[in-house]
Amino acid sequence: MRCYNLVYARIQAPACPSRYNPLVPFSMQITSKLTHTATTSQVGVVTLLTNTCLMNFGFSMFVPLIAIHFSHGLGFTAAAIGLVLALRQLAQQGLDLAGGVFADRFGARTAIVIGCFVRAAGFVGIGVSTTLPMLILWAIVSGVGGAFFDASGTAALADLVAPERRQRMFAASATMGNAGQTIGPLLGVALLGINFVVVSLAAAGCFVLVGALSFAFLPDTLLKGGVAASDRERATDPAGASNVSSVMATLHTLRRDRAFVLLTLLLAGFWFLWAQLNIAVPLAALRIGGPSFGATLAGLAFAINAAPAILIQYPLARYVGERYTPRVVLAASVALSGAGMALVFVTPSVTVFVLGIAVFALARMLVWPTVNAVTADLAPAHMLGAYFGFGALAVAIGAGLGQFLGGLLFDLATASRQPALLWAPILLIGLAAAYGLSRLRLPTRAATVAEREPVQPAVKPAR
Repeated sequence: MRCYNLVYARIQAPACPSRYNPLVPFSMQITSKLTHTATTSQVGVVTLLTNTCLMNFGFSMFVPLIAIHFSHGLGFTAAAIGLVLALRQLAQQGLDLAGGVFADRFGARTAIVIGCFVRAAGFVGIGVSTTLPMLILWAIVSGVGGAFFDASGTAALADLVAPERRQRMFAASATMGNAGQTIGPLLGVALLGINFVVVSLAAAGCFVLVGALSFAFLPDTLLKGGVAASDRERATDPAGASNVSSVMATLHTLRRDRAFVLLTLLLAGFWFLWAQLNIAVPLAALRIGGPSFGATLAGLAFAINAAPAILIQYPLARYVGERYTPRVVLAASVALSGAGMALVFVTPSVTVFVLGIAVFALARMLVWPTVNAVTADLAPAHMLGAYFGFGALAVAIGAGLGQFLGGLLFDLATASRQPALLWAPILLIGLAAAYGLSRLRLPTRAATVAEREPVQPAVKPAR
């Protein structure tokens, strides 16, 4: 409820008060009030922000405990679990481009609703799995569901706000996600004491709820056919709009955008680091805390990664975004992310473990809003879904390899008692990605908006 209040506080009150009419159903009066107090865009933004909160809540409640349940409870190796998580990631982000193109053609609402129900089925399947083939099957199903709502949800948010407000809105969306990530692991650990299946059912229920909210409150026209659902005017390229249904034309446009392609490849390094939250971090927590405290420490790691961002991510992203170029922000934050994640595995100490997670959490606060804002600015107005879908290949490559190699390296480091076999590659990958980003020629945000959307003048952020 607090998620709604933060956004609705900015929606103006009705122009004239309405009286209660006993002849009109109460639900119709509520709907009437909503249509008078908020535009379609505002309701859409509220819904998408709430979706982010609930999705992250459900995901973080369940996925970090997969490694603990199947390793400690069923005896799977870290490499096997890493392979499962990698396949789930590849199924999701590898198909995000298709999901984004689907949303551009058939609407974001349709894509999000389909994806949420498929994801819910996948989570339930994982919960009842007892063999590796079953676990792989349902993990892939859950990933396919994510491919429908991942890029389409992010693109829909970009479609609903003006270009000069995108970075702030993405920071707000990240804050909502962090709120969900803070509470989710704590509830997941509590429910794990009952049964792992209960955890999977609770997580699946979150996605069913998101699907229902999206169907009820998102406009059916959002992203469909490249037509914006917001109340503002948007500049579109008539030639591009006529080719939006052509997948080949979409791929050709993406291939020509060299800066965006290089950005996507380099960001795979960051997602390699992030993937350790789902595989190596829970296993390290289990190694440090043992069977009794390990799950609690893993939940604490997710909470540390998310909780501070609720308060400081939005003002931090706004402050940094107004003073530094995206290239500088991304290079510095990815380098710091690598240092923080490597620190987690240097020594089996609770203090060092927590410190490393805190450093990573601080750095990654700047990555996601900056990447989303750059992607939205580079994308033609009618190809938002496709661009966010292609950008998700960074997650498919980085997080897919990260979860498999993270599990494999964890096994090797544990068997040989050489922690450097895990933390040294993590540090090198973070530094290499940061160096590449520092050399990447990304246009400034104002120049990008002016070039891609000439009818919509770029607005310089107020300092």
